[in-house]
Parts: sequence; structure tokens; C-alpha cells
Amino acid sequence: MFSNVLSANKFEDSDYLAHINTPNVVRDMDIIRSLLRYQTINYLGYSYGTVLGTMYAATFPDHVGNMALDGKYHIINRHAKE
Repeated sequence: MFSNVLSANKFEDSDYLAHINTPNVVRDMDIIRSLLRYQTINYLGYSYGTVLGTMYAATFPDHVGNMALDGKYHIINRHAKE
């Protein structure tokens, strides 16, 4: 499914794809918060949004308002190398 999108949009460059990851998305979320001039964000996360919300709260704890996470992930083990 995504291979068609990537091919159609010429995003096959591995340098570009290497930057699409959870830590970068979390930083992007905080940049958006800052650009909107919010002191904190309120967040509702489902599925992978649970991972993003958990990592956002861990990375930027002073920027979290209300947060509801609907998912069950083992964040530490999820990204660990076996």
C-alpha cells in the first residue's frame, strides 16, 4: 500500500525516509505547539498515538496539559533491538 504512495511521490530517497520516526514526530508535535503559542497541549491518542503521547510526555513533561491514551504498548521494549 505505502510503496505505491512512496513511488508516486518520489519519496524513495533513503535519507528522507531515515528521518521519519517516532522521536522526530514527537519533536514536530512540540514545534506545532510552540508555533500555535500554546503553553501546553491536550492530547487524545489511539493505537500508535499512544506511543506518540507517551514519548511526548516523557520528552516534554512541562508541555503536557490533559492527556488520554487508549492503547496498550510496552514502550521500552517496543523499540529495543533484540
